[in-house]
Amino acid sequence: MRKYLICLPFAVLIVACGGGGGETAKTSQDCFNEGFWGSGSRISISVNYSSNFGVSYQEDETYAVVDSYVEGGEIYATVSEPRFVQSRFSLGNGYLKEYGYSGGKPPFVSAREITPPKVFPVSMDIGQTVHQSYFVTVKSNGPSGPSQDAWDAHESRTYVGREVIKTSLGAFEACQFKIKENLNASSGAASSFSDEKTVWIAAGGSYRGLVLKTETVRSPLNGARSTTSKEVVKVNVFNVN
Repeated sequence: MRKYLICLPFAVLIVACGGGGGETAKTSQDCFNEGFWGSGSRISISVNYSSNFGVSYQEDETYAVVDSYVEGGEIYATVSEPRFVQSRFSLGNGYLKEYGYSGGKPPFVSAREITPPKVFPVSMDIGQTVHQSYFVTVKSNGPSGPSQDAWDAHESRTYVGREVIKTSLGAFEACQFKIKENLNASSGAASSFSDEKTVWIAAGGSYRGLVLKTETVRSPLNGARSTTSKEVVKVNVFNVN
């Protein structure tokens, strides 16, 4: 499966936040851990996946910063992710930007470019929604030769607030985000679809900033709707600078 069809890249793993519960207003700032982009940072987790098609499995995932430097007051970082992928980000002035990725394992390799980059505000107020539009291009090369797919995309990101959730790791005060992304195919063999994600992130404690749980509903333009759940069941390494 191509990575652009795999939900929740590293940026979502550690950035989305929110929740709600009649408490004093709290921004999403606590749920953002700047250390995730520090040189040498490494996170290894065990994750349970399940879907409405009856598929369920557990796998180990490792995320590591392989390059990090400061330029013009911003931190630029390259993150090694599962499935032989390296993603690119920058952090500064209260925003995290996601530029795309490159990688894969021969004979299949690919690169994804996001223009302009996705922008994630570090601090959002409860109920605040941020909209953004961008263009996604995926260039692939495999046994059948090179190919290119493209989408016009739009995303809305709402910080819902805080709530206490119970997971396999224990009970956490968590931030919750509602993220809606629409991708409309503009070229290649790509198909149009929309994703609706709910994401819960630890607002404090030893794993502050870590996404604890996600639920994703994918609605293709043509095809059956799918629902995928992901929950961290074990933290093997949490080395965040």
